[in-house]
Amino acid sequence: MFVVGMGHYGKVDQVPGRYYVVSRFFHVLGVPVVPLGAYLVYDVAAPAGCVPMSPGPQLPFSGKSVIFAWVRALLVLLFVLGGTIAGFVSQEPELWPLASKPFVNMALLLGAPATCSGLLWASYRLSRAGPERAQQLAILAA
Repeated sequence: MFVVGMGHYGKVDQVPGRYYVVSRFFHVLGVPVVPLGAYLVYDVAAPAGCVPMSPGPQLPFSGKSVIFAWVRALLVLLFVLGGTIAGFVSQEPELWPLASKPFVNMALLLGAPATCSGLLWASYRLSRAGPERAQQLAILAA
């Protein structure tokens, strides 16, 4: 696994079966840190001469993509931390005053990771391009 490098994060403005927008980031341990630019990525149906799933033309900076990348990274971090802390709490309930109650313990064990998972899923479902943005991307993709 690469400790530092460049990668594409923040998939937004999806037009299913055609393309989507990503931001190129400098990352540390897979966590996006510094945005470097935005790109249009062709989905399965790439135009002639373009490789599917590869960056296409560079786009103007996309604040939406950057925010989504950072929020998704935070959700993954909270998922891992929440599950880890919940595991410790369930093993040592005497150290945590609220953990002696089974309902609280179960809410910690299942609630935090489930909430993060649901929000992560929603971030992909709600990041589709609207009609106007899809039209703008179609012009850029041509």
